[in-house]
Amino acid sequence: MNTMTFFQQMRTKYGDRICGIMKAIVRLNDKLAATSNQRIFLLRCRSNRIFPPHIETVLNNVPTACSINKKFKHEFNNHSHRYKKSLLNLEIKTCIEQINVTEKDISLNWDKLINIVTEQDITSFKLNTNVRFTAKFQTRKQNHIKKFTHTIRHENHKTLGNENWFVNLTQIEIPQEIKQFLSLGPKFTAPHDPKEIPVDHIISD
Repeated sequence: MNTMTFFQQMRTKYGDRICGIMKAIVRLNDKLAATSNQRIFLLRCRSNRIFPPHIETVLNNVPTACSINKKFKHEFNNHSHRYKKSLLNLEIKTCIEQINVTEKDISLNWDKLINIVTEQDITSFKLNTNVRFTAKFQTRKQNHIKKFTHTIRHENHKTLGNENWFVNLTQIEIPQEIKQFLSLGPKFTAPHDPKEIPVDHIISD
């Protein structure tokens, strides 16, 4: 749709007020496309137990001895994780509320066009706004897919980047996938024979 030409035609036929309502619908649709995608992105982050970059870095510059004192580092990290989780949940709730409000505003504005704008112009406007919404939504979707992929890779790098978590003491070349699996920690590592590793050694470690 040639936006400028369309709105000029609507202003000529129906006046500034109706043209303004139509412009408001377009703006609200753009906002809905953005907020809907943001909600999807945040929900994917939560379901994968990761935090989006703007939340992940929220405590980076907090000056606290707990963040560098080994004695309290674990406790600090636990508090930090809970805080970021709360922020993520709050942002999701905010997105949902914004979506509900925006959809309501769009509906109210469409109602204002009834009995004033012809059915033909309403149909044409709906078609054009749907095409624009789909284009905006898809653009936002692709951006959020890239953002989510980057976030996942960054999280995996943090999880698997510590070489001290897995050390190959043999001369055998171990595939990268196996190294990553064995680096995930005790809940995911390969089982061992209790006879080979005495319990008291495990406890002492």
